[in-house]
Amino acid sequence: MWLNEIYLHLDPVAFSVGPLSVRWYGIAYLLGFVCAGIVMWKTAKRWGLGLVLDDLLSLIVGIAFGVILGGRLGYVLFYGAGYYLAHPLSIFMLSEGGMSFHGGLAGALIGGALACKFMRLSVRTMADLAVIGAPLGLFFGRCANFINGELWGKPTNLPWGVIFVQGDVARHPSQLYEGLLEGLVLFIVLLVLSYRGTHGEVQQRSAVHGPAVTAPTSAAQKPGSHTVRAAAAFEPYPQGTFLGVFLLLYGVFRFLIEFVRLPDEQLGYLLGTNWLTMGMVLSIPLILAGIVELALARKRGISQIGYF
Repeated sequence: MWLNEIYLHLDPVAFSVGPLSVRWYGIAYLLGFVCAGIVMWKTAKRWGLGLVLDDLLSLIVGIAFGVILGGRLGYVLFYGAGYYLAHPLSIFMLSEGGMSFHGGLAGALIGGALACKFMRLSVRTMADLAVIGAPLGLFFGRCANFINGELWGKPTNLPWGVIFVQGDVARHPSQLYEGLLEGLVLFIVLLVLSYRGTHGEVQQRSAVHGPAVTAPTSAAQKPGSHTVRAAAAFEPYPQGTFLGVFLLLYGVFRFLIEFVRLPDEQLGYLLGTNWLTMGMVLSIPLILAGIVELALARKRGISQIGYF
């Protein structure tokens, strides 16, 4: 079990400075936001959105707060199983762990939307930009889960099985399955799509309510203006496409991985089954939302814009 040998040499604490210990989990969050921000910036420049760097940084801060608050509240609501009703102060004990992706996603959308409204940024375009880089954060986070020895899978005889607890059996490293599919694979799919789109002269429709306009090829977008952006030989897929793909594929990947991942101990399997988990239940709305968002994106056909 070669992967088990690697796991045995991993320490959840990356390094210590005096009494201060820096854990890989915290580093994973930091790397996730930094990498997602870089991807957003590079993609915005490639799409010609005229995005101001300070506005992007403010947007990332709003998203980060949403992820942390939403992730924690989502865990409390969906996975707390009444524990936090009896111990309400434990809600604020983030050092004890307990974050929910589904709650973090909702928080990110709300926090990002509020930041966009304040800076007059297009909510749908910023959501598309954010989800292109977000899988990198998921990848780093799942790697940190693996290092911490949490969220492991069911017993397995496969050669890459890992013994997470001394005396236990080898188990699926489901954290790495999630990191691979929800992280790297999803990132590659969205990144490739961000380089593709409609080629040729395009008619661009304002996301506000304006009529179709053809912007001059040298037009520079300014905050507060209704100029959509420069029309070029390359036109990205319309608003909502990337968010739809993200929701759909993440939901599918998470639903499938739940078959080899142990259910949360405090919840177990749901509805008297021996297979249905809370992760599956929460993934179904994501799959449906992704399908709906893709259909609406195709129907609306609104061009990607930076400001409105």
